[in-house]
Amino acid sequence: YQRSMRAVAGLAGREVGRRTPVPWGARTMLDLGGSHGHFAAAICRRHRRLRAVVLDLPRAVDRAAPLLAAEGLGDRVTHLAGEVLGGDLG
Repeated sequence: YQRSMRAVAGLAGREVGRRTPVPWGARTMLDLGGSHGHFAAAICRRHRRLRAVVLDLPRAVDRAAPLLAAEGLGDRVTHLAGEVLGGDLG
């Protein structure tokens, strides 16, 4: 499932990175339910000072972590296992 979702995201990733508004001076982004992290990675590639945390369910993070690692953004885009509803968003 995660690999399939990543493949579909690959079709629009560059466009998402280009069209997503990022406030001037932003340094941190939270991607809620971002799974494989491809969209967060695309946005971070476009905005070099930006870092992102991809929050998703623990089971999703377990399966999606290798896909995020393949993006090659090291510690700029990371996973956080948790729940959007009722969880601590920092």
